[in-house]
Amino acid sequence: MKITGYLSDIHACGPVRLEVPAREVNKRFPNHDYVCKTDVQISDFTRSNVMVWQRASESDLLPKVNLATAQGIKNIYELDDDVFNIPEKFQKPYIHYAKPEVRESITALMRACDAVTVSTNVLAQSIQPYVSDKPIFVVENSLDVERWEEDYAKKQNTKKDTITIGWMASGSHTIDAPLVIPALLRALQEDDRVRVKLIGWVGWDIIGDKFDRYRHRIDTSDWVNYVQLPKVMREIDIGICPLIDNLFNRSKSNLKWLQYSALGAATVASDLDPYKDIEDGVDGVLVEETQEAWSDAIMSLLKDDKKRVSMGNEARETLLKTWDVRNRAADWVTVFDAVCR
Repeated sequence: MKITGYLSDIHACGPVRLEVPAREVNKRFPNHDYVCKTDVQISDFTRSNVMVWQRASESDLLPKVNLATAQGIKNIYELDDDVFNIPEKFQKPYIHYAKPEVRESITALMRACDAVTVSTNVLAQSIQPYVSDKPIFVVENSLDVERWEEDYAKKQNTKKDTITIGWMASGSHTIDAPLVIPALLRALQEDDRVRVKLIGWVGWDIIGDKFDRYRHRIDTSDWVNYVQLPKVMREIDIGICPLIDNLFNRSKSNLKWLQYSALGAATVASDLDPYKDIEDGVDGVLVEETQEAWSDAIMSLLKDDKKRVSMGNEARETLLKTWDVRNRAADWVTVFDAVCR
């Protein structure tokens, strides 16, 4: 079986949802050949049995999906965010996906495909009204742990006298920042060991002037390529995953927990659907939607080194057993086989 996947990007969801699983499918399933591309060529249609269209929203793709169908190719629409419920404060994506013509195009593309794949059950329920009678397959995110192991080993062999709180966050998380800003400030004020690492999100305009005196202990970096993530995240000891309660956030996956866990970091996460698989107090900490709860949870891990390290180790064991792509690539093969049947 030949599968052709069209990536929406090469930095984030493209690798996570298509390219990483494709690598494992090709390694472990000799009867399946999975190729990922960023552009659509008619020559792709010659030998493809399945085509995966990730986050496709351009109206000019609909004739190509229809052409693939006419040639006997099965089409899958792949989605990992609730694009129909993006918060208005997430300005750039909201402006794009709120356009009626974009929504109509996405809906038409989903309905033209034979099936839809999504990353969570909540997201499946949210998009059900848009896809009529098409089957929706939930394929949860997994992590290519093997690629993170070198940086995990380096972290284990590095002795340091600091504790780094890290936050991996795209622009969508600016609405979640108020939950954790007081907690980060308190941690910096009360523990001289604390360093803060912010990857890929906002900047000093969101953090505020209150952090000026701690600039030398805060590292901010732009969004980095997926390939660079293990190295950039290596020093994180406590990873945070704040989410305010809305439909867009409830549809998200547990990917950040998986990434923090790959490096043995302890995770503090909002007690919402994306993190329902965390065993509270064992392989992570689940927090209510209050600034006080976030502050107390982070300070608790700062004050208890043994608990923090143990939690990170437990999380890594959970990741290896349950969320390693080496054990989950078959989930995608099951979908491809089902669609072709």
